[in-house]
Amino acid sequence: MDISGIRAIQEFQKVFNCCRQSWASFILRTMLVKTKENSWKIYYGEAIFQRKRVNKTAQTYPLFESQNVKVFEAVHRVDDFEHIWSLIVGKNQVQENQLEGKIQIGDIAVEYKATPQLVDQTAPKPKITKGYMSGFFEPPPIVEGLNWPALGIDLGVENKNNYLNIDKEAIERELRTHPSIPFMSLEAVADCYMDTSPRAIQHIRKNAIFCIFAPVYFRYEEVALSQKTINFTVRVDKKLTENISIALMPTSMKRRTRKGLRLSKEEFKISGYEDADSILQASRSFNKEILYMSILSFIGKSIIPASIHLLYSEPIPNLRAKVHQYWDPQNQWLIKFLQGQGKNPQDDFEYAVSAVLHIAGYQTEHIGQLGGLLSRYRYGEIDIFAFPPGKNRIYAVECTTGPIEDKVTEVKNITARMRTQIEKCHITPVIATSLTKNEIPPDTLKEAGKKGVLVLHQNLLIEMLEKTQGDIQFVDFLENIARKSYLEYRVH
Repeated sequence: MDISGIRAIQEFQKVFNCCRQSWASFILRTMLVKTKENSWKIYYGEAIFQRKRVNKTAQTYPLFESQNVKVFEAVHRVDDFEHIWSLIVGKNQVQENQLEGKIQIGDIAVEYKATPQLVDQTAPKPKITKGYMSGFFEPPPIVEGLNWPALGIDLGVENKNNYLNIDKEAIERELRTHPSIPFMSLEAVADCYMDTSPRAIQHIRKNAIFCIFAPVYFRYEEVALSQKTINFTVRVDKKLTENISIALMPTSMKRRTRKGLRLSKEEFKISGYEDADSILQASRSFNKEILYMSILSFIGKSIIPASIHLLYSEPIPNLRAKVHQYWDPQNQWLIKFLQGQGKNPQDDFEYAVSAVLHIAGYQTEHIGQLGGLLSRYRYGEIDIFAFPPGKNRIYAVECTTGPIEDKVTEVKNITARMRTQIEKCHITPVIATSLTKNEIPPDTLKEAGKKGVLVLHQNLLIEMLEKTQGDIQFVDFLENIARKSYLEYRVH
């Protein structure tokens, strides 16, 4: 097997050799569809490396089967690179930087032709204290639960639909009438049996027929950048601890590039352990003030996809929180209202939710207080609309101090009607309740999650309030909460 002509695979192999000891096995999942020529082609596939050990290679077995769709899974030990590569892509040959080959999946032999592309997966944004990260962060990680920086290979085709040559409408019609497990689409099958969300398949990886995800078990937990000092905490696999280093590339306040330096393992101190990871801390001071800092991460001589860029800025106080606390020190009354203990519980709770969203940085319209305005719409009303700055998104919030069971379908239907009038905008239905999470039946939370309705219970409201009291740095709390809800109630 000659892969020497493809640079993407060479780079992947280079980092693989440095991180090999932190992977024990990998899950291989493949989704096949039947073509118009009555043969099988890869619709989507994943190889996800993991720490979990296996005693022996598992036999490939189907997770789902229908007349035109099959999903297979196998778990393999991680041995040498060539063996792993052959398990994933089979026997192949290189033709002008493309791979042509044949893979045996279960009892089916599948031919493919693809172009490998090296891809980096972004890890969750580290907590920044004093100073902020430049650029934008777009979660979620493509693979559910892969909250580590990761290196991977995409095997892509120029036009996936033409490559597959399938009758998609006929296949999805067959899926919808499947006797035991009905699905609405091929993406729904992938959502159920693969670790990738439909959004990833439809948008991010619409031309990829196979993706390899190799998490590099190194990430920044917290970074603090002041005028002359940088402190950070990192989490790293214990097996990689001896081989890591971090390069600091500062720029002075006069925008003059300064000579970089590299922190080696001797300059870190171990502050704790958690599962298979070590928690390391390091600090570095500079003689001159810093405006901009690039932090590059290495394992051995190989740079890994965990680098970040920081831009120093004087912290800006959250003036919204300060104004509210002038009248309500320590947010005593606001928390009381969130707990449904106001003199007029429903109205006071509704006000408190609007105030919390305002303090958190959202633009809000408290339309529920405009009595009678929405009465002509017989299907109910929304109390608060929240708009995150700089995003084409609306959160439609219905407030209640009682049970939420009857609210789920109602709020979902209202936002569905709104979408027909307000186009090209993402509208998320939200129920805000003074009940705690433990007071809401788990089945109700699950139903809301499956219907895409975000439940903003008392615990989350107080958490949002508490986390937005200091220096202001807008975080879309509702988007982060909605993502967690999706992973908890919709994926599983």
